[in-house]
Amino acid sequence: LVSYVQRVGVVAASQNIDREFAEMRRHVREFVFTGNPDEATAAMTSADRMKTAIEKGLTVATSPERHRRMEDIAAQYEDYRKSVDTAFAMKREKDKLVSDVLDPAGQAAREDFDRLIAGATKAAMPEFASMALDAQQALMRLRLNGTKVIDRQRDESATKKVQETEAELQRLGPLLEAAATGPELRAAFDMLRKHLDTYLTAQRRAIALTQDLEIGR
Repeated sequence: LVSYVQRVGVVAASQNIDREFAEMRRHVREFVFTGNPDEATAAMTSADRMKTAIEKGLTVATSPERHRRMEDIAAQYEDYRKSVDTAFAMKREKDKLVSDVLDPAGQAAREDFDRLIAGATKAAMPEFASMALDAQQALMRLRLNGTKVIDRQRDESATKKVQETEAELQRLGPLLEAAATGPELRAAFDMLRKHLDTYLTAQRRAIALTQDLEIGR
């Protein structure tokens, strides 16, 4: 009878572990995809219940074999919990990067291009204005396709377009710098370069975080 009760207890604990793991994994995936903090809270609640079920399983599993299996489950749980903590940290870093750095820097760079184009037009430099407009349009394409990659919209061509438009901006940058004569144009270009460098660095990091999160799903 004692042995039977122990087996029943182990089975019940195992069922609870399986149920909570499925719930936890579902909420983890939702948080990583949406960033909804309620999903993170729900995932941690399931994690706590799962830990409780594991501890109960360790208590009721008196036979060496069953106890060893529960110990393996406990170790796997700890590893998974660490990976979840890492994924949550990356997701929060990514969202903060987009809202606090990427979007403001991208908007600022676009406005810098407006000032650069206006200054070139005022100075009767049509070739410079045209080149600056080309670079501004490249930035707009970069932001559009970068957003697709970061938001995981499953656009297979977006990653390639990000690489192409970033290369185009890198090509046009030195040409604009060399042609930006006069204090007004130089000041506008220097501000543009600052914002653009900030944007590119933030976008690369956000894309890298997205890729790391995708691998860890």
